[in-house]
Amino acid sequence: MADKGGNKKKLIIIILVAVLLLGATAGGVYYVFLRKGDDTNVTKVMNESMFPVGEFVVNLADEKSNKFLKVNIVLGYEDNAKYLEELTKYTVKIRDSINTILRSKKSDELDPFGVEELKRAIKIRINSITEKGEVTDIYFDNIVIQ
Repeated sequence: MADKGGNKKKLIIIILVAVLLLGATAGGVYYVFLRKGDDTNVTKVMNESMFPVGEFVVNLADEKSNKFLKVNIVLGYEDNAKYLEELTKYTVKIRDSINTILRSKKSDELDPFGVEELKRAIKIRINSITEKGEVTDIYFDNIVIQ
């Protein structure tokens, strides 16, 4: 008799665990696939266009060594045809500004934090040149410091 009561408790526990797992799975599926929340980051990346500025090879500002930087830069901007025209029109001015910024750096300033700071400086400078949009990201396709 006691054995039947123990079996019922085990069965109830198994059923409860199964229901909880089913509920957690359903909640996960809803959250990942069916939620209609504010996904601005996903939308921003999907609407981002790329403008290749090209490769730069510059001497760095190191005083006691002849180090150079080689980097290929691509601008990320919100998709906008007028801004693309403006970037194309001012490519020479943009490249000159980037060259000036790159030549002012020392090799020890280009650690991971320094590279992010460099990207920020380039973005600020380009956005001060242009008016019909703005650069949202700077991408270094490759970067070599030697």
